[in-house]
Amino acid sequence: MHDLEHEARPENVRSGPAEQTTPTELERRRPWLYVGIGATLLFLLLAILAGLLNSQSRALRQVQSAPIKQHATQATPTFDATTQSLDYDVNLNKMGDVMYAGADIYAYALRASDGRQLWRFKLDGQMGEAPVVANDLVYVNANWGQYAKVNHIYALHANDGSLAWRYDSDSYTPPPTIVNGIAYLATHKGLVAALDARTGRELWHANFHAQGYSEGMLQIVDGVLYVDISEQNAYGSNNPTSTLYALRASDGKQLWSHKAKSSLYIALIEHDMLYVDTSNGLLALSTENGRPRWQIPLDGSFTGPQLVLHNNVLYALETKVTLEGTPISSQGALLQSGLAGLLLSHIQPLQPQRPLKTGLSTLYALRADDGSVLWRHPLPAEHGSNWARDLHWGQDMLYFSSFVDENKGYVYALHANDGSLAWRYTSHRPFSSSILAQGKLYLSANTDQDTTVMALAARDGKLLWSHKLESTASYTDPLYDGTSLYVGTHTGEIYALRLSDGSQIWKVNKL
Repeated sequence: MHDLEHEARPENVRSGPAEQTTPTELERRRPWLYVGIGATLLFLLLAILAGLLNSQSRALRQVQSAPIKQHATQATPTFDATTQSLDYDVNLNKMGDVMYAGADIYAYALRASDGRQLWRFKLDGQMGEAPVVANDLVYVNANWGQYAKVNHIYALHANDGSLAWRYDSDSYTPPPTIVNGIAYLATHKGLVAALDARTGRELWHANFHAQGYSEGMLQIVDGVLYVDISEQNAYGSNNPTSTLYALRASDGKQLWSHKAKSSLYIALIEHDMLYVDTSNGLLALSTENGRPRWQIPLDGSFTGPQLVLHNNVLYALETKVTLEGTPISSQGALLQSGLAGLLLSHIQPLQPQRPLKTGLSTLYALRADDGSVLWRHPLPAEHGSNWARDLHWGQDMLYFSSFVDENKGYVYALHANDGSLAWRYTSHRPFSSSILAQGKLYLSANTDQDTTVMALAARDGKLLWSHKLESTASYTDPLYDGTSLYVGTHTGEIYALRLSDGSQIWKVNKL
């Protein structure tokens, strides 16, 4: 700060009354001089502060806008021995005698016989889906939410949990699909990539970001990769546009594409036909060139994975959804409530649009070669709604579960030849998942507080056993290995149950 010299002001002392004197020009200007000096100092101070803030802001913008390297990176594995209390889904997979699980920010390996923890790996983000196990590696994804700007794919050594490689992307990316030693993945921003499954080295990539948005789901059949790309916010849009691409899996070369003014979802690929669910009905494309074989409008437009093909008959479970009083495809539904999430959680991630109201489901039997309808079975509406999910085929019977509200759920068995009802089981709680195996249906029925796991005889719907869990099961399907049923919960527990009677083998508390 500068030193300012001021001129000395003489004192006027008089023995009598003070005499009034005329101020000089300097005296008249002195107050304004002080004001000017103060203003100058204040301006300098503000300029210095503004410069500092601007410098910090530029540095912050440079950090935030730095491009994310989209390739595998080597890093030191991080293990954390501290206890983690969580309230997130547990996602499970199993290979041999080892179970692999994801809960919150950790990936785990557990001994399947008793639940003993073998290793744990800390992730940079929350693990959102079940691990993929192949080639002695465990592949997991981690992020801070479905719309996070950074997503990580980890490849961990299955024997000890150490890191083999990591791949970073700039949008949500599900765990990869592993085929013939290659890890294929698709991001929500439309990047499709092929990596060496052991090293993480990128082999090729195709970027469809300019075309729109991908749910990150792809399918590979006979050396061809199929992926659907939609306009941003296409789901629930009045005029969505989507494109389905067929790429050569070996090098990513585009073989053909099919564009439609509709949302598209690859539901099933069998023989030389690709069955696609659209907001206008069901579409069958040739896998050779992508040309339409047939298209049929259905009363509802959301099969997701609920397509079954058997003996040239295609069974399709469709649901008409009502949003704000207007029936539209359930692909525009906003999964705001636990009820809606319970129904559609593992079908496909959805774009948030409008509140979910009611839905009515119908099961169709279609001739696979031309789409002609053989029969249809609409579910009866109770309180204006009856949702269905988890379609299974077995021994000339079709099985699926449905629910009306939080206090009622059904399991249906229909004859596959004509759609007539064989039996129906009624529950006072909705079902979240089901597995058909060895002549039995294994189901989870949820409330907000707990879950009942049960087994029904597929032949007649008779209840064989039930086991009540102390917390609510995850929306993902339980694991079935032929001898046991493994169930993860929303609060970090894992239950191992005997298939014979539902009794508990072991339980892991709070992963």
